[in-house]
Amino acid sequence: MKRNPLSRLAWLAAVAMLFPAITLANPATKTSAMPATAHKWGATAHRIDVNTGTREELMTLPGIDGAAADKIIEGRPWKNSQSLVEKNVLTKADFAKLKSRITARHMPAPAKTK
Repeated sequence: MKRNPLSRLAWLAAVAMLFPAITLANPATKTSAMPATAHKWGATAHRIDVNTGTREELMTLPGIDGAAADKIIEGRPWKNSQSLVEKNVLTKADFAKLKSRITARHMPAPAKTK
């Protein structure tokens, strides 16, 4: 049986109309609401900088209380986040829990005045 060119066109039109409905109904193709950076660092997209974070921000980290936050602030600037263990501010176990949630960006040196 020879197909009519119009029947092919009808099939293409039907597929074109149904294709968006099929792809939108498939839950595997829905995009995630999480930003791309969240996947890179785990569940948290935002790292707290130990050189610039406020006391309140530092205290949101698990295992960091007011005293530990004060020690972090007093020891600034930190060369890197590992320095917190080297200077006995955090234990190795506490640092292992926090290392994906903290960073230590280098702060620019203050401008020299004449």
